[in-house]
Amino acid sequence: MKILTPVQVKTCDDNAIKILGIESIELMEEAAKACVSYIKNKLKKPAKTLIFCGKGNNGGDGLAIARLLTDVGYLVETYVLDYDGEPSRDFMINSKAFKGNLIYLKHGEPIQLSIAENDMIIDAILGNGLNRPISDCIHTVVSYLNKQNCLRLAIDIPTGMYANAASSNDQLCFKADVSLSFERPKLNFMMKEQSEFVGRFELLEIGWPQDIDKEMPSDYHFTTKADIAHIYKKRAKFSSKHDFGHALIVGGSYGKVGAAVLATKACIRSGAGLTSVYAPICANLMIQMQAPEAMFIEDPNTAHLSLVPARLDYKAIGIGPGIGTENQTGIMVKEIITQSTCSLVIDADAINLLASDKDSFASLKPNTILTPHAIEFERMTQKVESDAERIELGRAFATRYSVILLLKGAHTAVILPDGNVFFNSTGNPALAKGGSGDVLTGIITGLLSSGYSAEEAAKLGVYVHGLAADVCTQQYGMETITASDIIEALKEAFFMIANQVEA
Repeated sequence: MKILTPVQVKTCDDNAIKILGIESIELMEEAAKACVSYIKNKLKKPAKTLIFCGKGNNGGDGLAIARLLTDVGYLVETYVLDYDGEPSRDFMINSKAFKGNLIYLKHGEPIQLSIAENDMIIDAILGNGLNRPISDCIHTVVSYLNKQNCLRLAIDIPTGMYANAASSNDQLCFKADVSLSFERPKLNFMMKEQSEFVGRFELLEIGWPQDIDKEMPSDYHFTTKADIAHIYKKRAKFSSKHDFGHALIVGGSYGKVGAAVLATKACIRSGAGLTSVYAPICANLMIQMQAPEAMFIEDPNTAHLSLVPARLDYKAIGIGPGIGTENQTGIMVKEIITQSTCSLVIDADAINLLASDKDSFASLKPNTILTPHAIEFERMTQKVESDAERIELGRAFATRYSVILLLKGAHTAVILPDGNVFFNSTGNPALAKGGSGDVLTGIITGLLSSGYSAEEAAKLGVYVHGLAADVCTQQYGMETITASDIIEALKEAFFMIANQVEA
């Protein structure tokens, strides 16, 4: 799914109107119906709903929502911000169709409203097209609404927020608990700095024809289950283990063997036909006991990895979980990178070792996958001040070295060598725990081994990793989930994806 600019969204709306043979007011009505359906079916009915409208099309959405909610028995108060500027055509049509009382808020007049905890506020003041700071009138209202202790919804986008991260601002925005976006998410929804305003976002369909944005260029995408259905590969009836490759996990050191165990078990769970582990002597017993399906290859050093494995002719190699940062280990990592010819996943201390000598990144083969968390990425590049800056720096890095870069976060970004960015749609804060990254490395290594391309393995790996966390939290909540739980939940996550493809 593409993430579009405000201009592209407007073009899609206009094209949908032409293709469907309808008026713009009818598309607005579909948007309002989608919002009301979500409110009725997903949210507890409030004692009172207060809707705040601008005089543009976002305000027109708000008026239509107010009318439809009233029709289904909601107690609604509707306010219009009477700021400078002419109202839009569709706002005027909806205001004339509105049968209730519209209360106009004028700049300079005190705001004195009765808002209780069991009420709901809906922000329909400004929408997707904002490209300049909000006026004093809107600032006053938004500031007042943000102080209210009740459920807050934003229609399309929170008022005050720019749609594109490139134009991100630090000014006041409406703080939504839920943002209801139409058809496509906004780029700023993916950024940590905007999360306190966006809250949870939901995508609502309003009738755009399929592939309406097919010819529109975009460097930013949102990976959904529909996208994953096109990536997932069903196994042939007469497959054998040799059809799904031999994967190698290079990991572990004294005190960090668990990381290698997690990566190994995740690799096995994710489709590799055979899985071997190359680790120091201290890891042997734990690997054999915790992952009996794997074969153990012993480095002669007791406590850390020191030599390149005798063979490197694997289908995929995942390197880094728990290896430590000993000098011998660093030399070994660089030699594996230069000598191997298979697909590589580089994580954790392997990244840190490369980051200590940034020239070593030039030796990475095209489509090598790197999976740094935020601090590791800063070691690779430089300190950043925002997610937007991190994404742009990541695009430059991936393009410069022709690698696939996974920037881990709430919407983990898969950045391809051509600069395209794919934000993930699954996962939750249960993954904010030690070992989660090791599991991700194992998943992607297993997918590479079983026949997925580097791009496919990165996208599918991130998606199924997050989906497994979602499965866990539906049963147990977030706090108690461990990396081992995520591995167990891979069974259900892959089952869900396979069932969707079959359907």
